[in-house]
Amino acid sequence: MVSRSTLAGPDTGDPGPAVIAAAARVDAEVVLVRPAKARNLPANVRAVGRVPLDQVLPHAAAFVHHSGAGSVLGGLAAGAPQPATTGAGDRRHNAELLARRGAGLAPAAKAIGAAELTRLLTDGALRAAAQEVAAEIAAMPAPAAVVPALERLAGG
Repeated sequence: MVSRSTLAGPDTGDPGPAVIAAAARVDAEVVLVRPAKARNLPANVRAVGRVPLDQVLPHAAAFVHHSGAGSVLGGLAAGAPQPATTGAGDRRHNAELLARRGAGLAPAAKAIGAAELTRLLTDGALRAAAQEVAAEIAAMPAPAAVVPALERLAGG
């Protein structure tokens, strides 16, 4: 699955063009969510509009995105290896943290090629680290359980 930022700007870190260019050399079905460009797609690529990522990510073998905090967290909660692209603002930091944890790669958006996509799909260590983080997230208390304790701490 491939997604891009919902924010407009000169450096959105959109990995879509690089993935489209490499997709024909990768043995996988690629789904582009809200692509900026959806013309002349390889046979193994399809474009969709907005989708509820929390519902579709658990079915994705990998998640390629712009490294926004919500995308990184959503991918980790689903246990999907991610080549989060390095970009502006917190995106570089998010991508580097993901790579240091072993749950993904941190290439520049234009540097995502067939080798990186294939590694995401076949590297057992990336998948294991992503699934380990997903288990850690799942073990955390639900917000409804934490809020009362926070309210007490705040004197509320």
